[in-house]
Amino acid sequence: MDEPRHNTELHTLAAPFGGLLDPREPLKLWDKQLSYLRDVASELVNGLRAHMHNQWKDRALHVEFVRSEEVNAQAVSGDEADYVFITLGTIAKIYGTMSALFCCPDCFPHVGNPYGKKEPKGPFEDGLPPWPMTDGQSACVCYFPADEERMAFAMMLADLALEFIIFHELGHVLGGHLELSSHRLGQSQMSEANSPVEMRNMVLRQVLEIDADFFAAHVDGIVTFWQGTHESWSETFCWPGVSSKDAAIMAYAFAIGVLFRVLERDGDFPASMGDSHPHPAVRCNSAVSWSFAWACVEQLADLRNLQEVIVEPLRMIEHLWERLRLPGRRLALPPVFADQLVKLTGELKAEYDTRVSLLDGYARLPAKWRGIRERE
Repeated sequence: MDEPRHNTELHTLAAPFGGLLDPREPLKLWDKQLSYLRDVASELVNGLRAHMHNQWKDRALHVEFVRSEEVNAQAVSGDEADYVFITLGTIAKIYGTMSALFCCPDCFPHVGNPYGKKEPKGPFEDGLPPWPMTDGQSACVCYFPADEERMAFAMMLADLALEFIIFHELGHVLGGHLELSSHRLGQSQMSEANSPVEMRNMVLRQVLEIDADFFAAHVDGIVTFWQGTHESWSETFCWPGVSSKDAAIMAYAFAIGVLFRVLERDGDFPASMGDSHPHPAVRCNSAVSWSFAWACVEQLADLRNLQEVIVEPLRMIEHLWERLRLPGRRLALPPVFADQLVKLTGELKAEYDTRVSLLDGYARLPAKWRGIRERE
């Protein structure tokens, strides 16, 4: 991907977000993480160009970070190129929320010492500011887990979540969603902030979201996540009675589930309008199930305990959101949570399956990413 710092179109499209983050600014503590995310995105796109349809192979695609406290990410189509914008508010809230959740003893209680929290005296190690959270009683309090092992685990999960949102936005672009959305929905951009859409367009809009989730789950799950890294989760954090592969799935599901929760806005919309995004738990269950299915194809995992492995961290997230009184849509609590989750996921996947031919007709990759590994 090019570095179009003087590209008028780029700056014009980024202006509503608050403007581009200039890499020359003295934000040394941010540099390592932002540079890493740019490199990951560039490597993925350049690696896939050979598989794109001819008219898209030379189309510029830029990933940029914008100076805004808003929690959002967008894929936008311009006249000269396509753009992915990630706000600094999104990055800060992912790290802050993840660290705050690990202050709760109910969050992965077997990792480190789950008791004890502290208020930060400064930013994270990488310069990311702490994000206000609630402890269920007082609002706007920032907390870190006192235990170093829990803090390290929280930051690893936040890293996973950030990689996923980058891949998700690239999935919108490479999946042809900007063109499809322009033709069918009258929009030339895809935003991650849940917003009202007309009921007649709601299902297609949600299908586009899980299609991008499937793309991200594939490249993040199969291509990178499953290639040996699963061993580190159970070994590093000593999960008793949990296999290394199950630990990897649970960590992955928790990271993505929290990401979707962080990105969600309250859907208090008129009766004539619907949510642009599926419920966070339903999205996560769909995405991780997709990654898990590919792992089974690659003989990296076993389907026999799929549902219980994925549901456990999602149930944990819903419990934490309820306990901390955080905003967002609710699913049923135990004992019917798992049944409702499976039901809604199945209904969404059925809607997706009926639109596969439509999606493939707009995709910039032949047969999307499906089968690309077999051709490499």
